[in-house]
Amino acid sequence: MKFLELSEIHQVTIGVVKKIIDICKNQNIKYFVMYGSLIGAVRHKGFIPWDDDFDIIMLRPEYERFMNYCYTHKEELKPYQLINRYTNENYPFNISRFCDCRYEMIRDDGEENAGMGIFVDIYPFDGLGNNPMSMMDKFILKKFFLITCLNYATIQKINTKNDGVLKSACKRLIWGICHAIGKKRWLRLLVKFRNTYDINESKYVGCVVWDQGLFIFEKDWFNNPIMMEFEGMKVAVPDKYHEILSIVYGNYMELPTPDKRIPSHEYKIIKI
Repeated sequence: MKFLELSEIHQVTIGVVKKIIDICKNQNIKYFVMYGSLIGAVRHKGFIPWDDDFDIIMLRPEYERFMNYCYTHKEELKPYQLINRYTNENYPFNISRFCDCRYEMIRDDGEENAGMGIFVDIYPFDGLGNNPMSMMDKFILKKFFLITCLNYATIQKINTKNDGVLKSACKRLIWGICHAIGKKRWLRLLVKFRNTYDINESKYVGCVVWDQGLFIFEKDWFNNPIMMEFEGMKVAVPDKYHEILSIVYGNYMELPTPDKRIPSHEYKIIKI
């Protein structure tokens, strides 16, 4: 079994990105490069050398249009495929991944690969109202609760190896309760929660369905994409990329220490 080198993963990922861009261009769907990939575009004009994936965001209406296109053109998109909780019940995340399924993910964390190959993360941004600072504590607390419970309901086993007796017992109890309620119920609650605010009426947006924390951005920052070089191609980035990256990372132009320059995912890739 020959695992792909990071440089090979990068090359295949570029093909996945180009396919997404083609769909967005043909369907007039607005996307933005985000997170580590946005740092890569700004700082490296390509991948951060140790990064192992690619991140895109879409505002919820654009995200839904992209999802629907992929659902209705599934056969003609092959070998590319959109994978999320609605296309594969074993998929463990609340965002979608657009994958090149000529490759297979080999996970070493005990979770199923859910059909994922080499992928691009696609994050939906939902509305956060017009004055989020007045209610963000409660909102983030509820987000943390729902996503934690959904994660517990999804995983087949929990790691209590380094936990004490009391902590281990609590984790097992929570895991049991969340499984008893079922991940479909938690998913429905998360869908209802993400619709707390109408994105069309919101001044602020953020990714409600991912991670326990929450970064808050002005929706207007995602109105006007500018084109930036990334590994020899042009990709759309927010015109307020400096403000966005400063919120998420602080001094994003400063390289991390050498011990942190490692891929963030615990899996390997093979060609099928």
